[in-house]
Amino acid sequence: MTLLENTQAFEKRLFEWEGHLIQLEEDLNALGSKFEAQSNYYSAAESNLDQIEMNLQKFESLVTIFEEKSGSNESEAFNQNIQGAKGLSRQIEDYETELKIAQSKLYHDPPENMTNKELTEHLASLFSLYNQLAQKMKRYRYYY
Repeated sequence: MTLLENTQAFEKRLFEWEGHLIQLEEDLNALGSKFEAQSNYYSAAESNLDQIEMNLQKFESLVTIFEEKSGSNESEAFNQNIQGAKGLSRQIEDYETELKIAQSKLYHDPPENMTNKELTEHLASLFSLYNQLAQKMKRYRYYY
């Protein structure tokens, strides 16, 4: 090989390595973006869990205060109301499952016999149901 051929081969390898380095940099940036998105997701989830824990502690302290102040008849009424609140909580969980299914149908697999308008109306009715259930839960919360 002549000096010119060696130089050209060397330049070719340099360009190939430059391409590899650029690809590695892009891959690292993509991984960094994914990590940041996951970090944000987990931070939000952590914050939600903290909020739930705080609400549970408030509820437990209210139950303790109520039990200390109440007689046996009031405790029975309280227990009935607690059972009602638990029932509403289960209704909300069921609703959330229905909502996820409806959203999935709307965005990923709409039934052929339903128009987008019908699916949108279905989602709107689910949101309305959720709001009604949430209002019932608020009434229980304010009662105690």
